[in-house]
Amino acid sequence: ALSARLRLVAAAEWWVGPPWGLPPAVRRSLGRIARTSGPGVLGPASLEADEVGLREECAGMVSTAPWGAVARIEETGTHGFVFVGPLAAVIVPKRAAGAEDMLRLVRERIGQGARAA
Repeated sequence: ALSARLRLVAAAEWWVGPPWGLPPAVRRSLGRIARTSGPGVLGPASLEADEVGLREECAGMVSTAPWGAVARIEETGTHGFVFVGPLAAVIVPKRAAGAEDMLRLVRERIGQGARAA
């Protein structure tokens, strides 16, 4: 359920955002997702972090990921990709209020350290 939800969010971002500006690994992952998924659930979303992990809500659907599932963060100038599986990521638009704080908190929590561009 979580990976399906995140694949849908990633696929939606693929159609909205410029794929040529993404790191090659992210481009490949999103390409695979886009080929196998529909446009997904669109609309306002919220992302929260607590002691257990991440919780995302969009269009009445709730997805959760424990901290142990968060593998890494990859970033572009406009988005953060919080990977919770090999092909599943929570996409965080950096223009959203609190996005940089959320990405910093996730980096600290998973021990990734400094921002990776």
